[in-house]
Amino acid sequence: MKVLNTRFQIYFEQRVKHVQNHFYEFGINDSESSVHDFRLELKKLLVLLKFLRKIYPKNNFKKQINSLEIIFLQAGEIREFHLLIKWLEKNELTDFRFNCFLNMAIEKTITDLSFQINQIKYNFVLLMNENLLLIKETNIILIDQFLVDINAKIEKIISKNVKEVQWHEIRKLIKRKIYASNWIEDGQDSKFAYYQKLQELIGNWHDTQVMINTLSIKKNLFNKDIEMHKSYSFAIDKLNINLDSQKKKVIEYLQKK
Repeated sequence: MKVLNTRFQIYFEQRVKHVQNHFYEFGINDSESSVHDFRLELKKLLVLLKFLRKIYPKNNFKKQINSLEIIFLQAGEIREFHLLIKWLEKNELTDFRFNCFLNMAIEKTITDLSFQINQIKYNFVLLMNENLLLIKETNIILIDQFLVDINAKIEKIISKNVKEVQWHEIRKLIKRKIYASNWIEDGQDSKFAYYQKLQELIGNWHDTQVMINTLSIKKNLFNKDIEMHKSYSFAIDKLNINLDSQKKKVIEYLQKK
């Protein structure tokens, strides 16, 4: 006898509605908060679709997942630029005209993203309605097992001395756990709060790392201008100090496991 899960269906329908709204609002509202929310909804939906792909391997989820992942990655590029601009403004580096290349980069990525959205948005709801039939048939036991498997993967990694190169992978696993915990009643376990805080700390560290990388690849833009190069060096040094501080926080928190 199948154990149906209305909560799972409601969660799925909410994600579809929210992603669809972002598809039609994109271009009207491309603010930092809007792009962040857009990415969050896409990620939640992608985790769910990848779960369905595991339990219904004969269904064609690959094309859906690939299309949404392209959009997710492009929205991620826009968010990375937004984070850098916000950081520069906070640290009074507005005279340091990174905005020149940042604005051009954002405009190009927005254009590319708009194209990808237009390619999928008209068929999006139709495809998701087909998936809804599977959602309604999904046994809640399969969701329980999915959470058990994720927990096992996380525990296996953090039970040892976790290397820095593993941090981002840990964060991705924790986010899957957080999203999937909303698919069922009482999905949060005793370690939920710990993992949630850990992924936040790793997220701060990762955002800073991304900003450093974004600036570093543009270093050649500022070498010919002494004042601009000074500002560039100041920004990189300050970001590296922040990165070291955030790294220590992650290490200290991992020791509390």
